[in-house]
Amino acid sequence: HLDPHGLRWWVIVSTICFDRLVSAPGLVQETIGDSVEKTKLRIPKEIESRAGTETLLAQWFNAIPTESSQIDDAVDKVQMLVLKTYSYIRSQMCDQVEIFSESFFKVPMLRQLEMDMAAIQLSDEDSSRYKARRERLETDIKGKQEVVTEIDDCINRITNFKNTCQARGMRMGA
Repeated sequence: HLDPHGLRWWVIVSTICFDRLVSAPGLVQETIGDSVEKTKLRIPKEIESRAGTETLLAQWFNAIPTESSQIDDAVDKVQMLVLKTYSYIRSQMCDQVEIFSESFFKVPMLRQLEMDMAAIQLSDEDSSRYKARRERLETDIKGKQEVVTEIDDCINRITNFKNTCQARGMRMGA
């Protein structure tokens, strides 16, 4: 008979990452920042879901026949249990690696990038070149706006002329 409580390793492996998060709140706060609160809220949910997983595993173990006459069925169920367990462990590890990479690499990298971008200073030559370009573009924009205004005025005059002609045509035809 297989003892589901002999699978304490499953619970230990699945809680290692969260034990590290809880035992190093300063490191987490420094690294994750605002998402620490989200992580703290997620921990009880993760623990609860793991308890459900342990119960499910216990049910699967109990479903494995222990009688020698059902050995073929037992082998099949054990193989399925191994595959399901492997799949679940792989899924959990992928989730943990994703959280780890975002927490300890991506977020700090983005913060450093933001600080580096804020520290960028243009040379005087580049600054004067961009200023001249900006002035040239502003002049172009003003010129284009004048052209658009002239075109709008032309459209309004043509529309008024059309309306006047239509009104005269109605009067003469009436």
